[in-house]
Amino acid sequence: MGFFSWMTADTRQSIANVYSGRDTKPVYLLQPGGEPPIREDAYEGYGEFGGQNAYEWLALANIPTDRIAEFSEPDWKLHMVGVSLAHGSYYCHRDTGANYSIFHPVPDLFGLNITHLACTFAQPCPEFGGLSPNEALRTGLLECLEVPRPKHPLKFSFDPNAVYEDLGVSQNCPWQGYFYSDDEEDEDELEDG
Repeated sequence: MGFFSWMTADTRQSIANVYSGRDTKPVYLLQPGGEPPIREDAYEGYGEFGGQNAYEWLALANIPTDRIAEFSEPDWKLHMVGVSLAHGSYYCHRDTGANYSIFHPVPDLFGLNITHLACTFAQPCPEFGGLSPNEALRTGLLECLEVPRPKHPLKFSFDPNAVYEDLGVSQNCPWQGYFYSDDEEDEDELEDG
């Protein structure tokens, strides 16, 4: 598994990992509703902040409490639910309007009635008239749609006093918190716009 990271929600600075050779400083996984932020002193590049997996946090912050048990069963891992909430997509059948997840299940937390197909994208599927999902996408029979943005997205800051509700979403770090180029002086901050 490779490194991954985010940009801070307030300053849009990269959260560098301890292996990057850059100076690192404490970073905070912010929480809504006045909950204290989760402090990480030495981010290692794999999504752990103060002992809390960021994607598990994302899942727990967005799954209704009466459905937590459903996503804690062996078929689901909270980490993967969070990954799906952050990066997931599903597919809508042009003719029937049916929604599908393919290969990797996508949690249906938004009332989309997503049916999971445990096939690969190269396997023919009866749901698509014998076409593979890849062929169905190429012909326009399937449309790829992003999972709706969760109510409580991930937000990080170097400021322990930052307020979750005052900030936008933390974007993925284009350098993965590690792969910075040597010729950029201030590459850890993205330009607005």
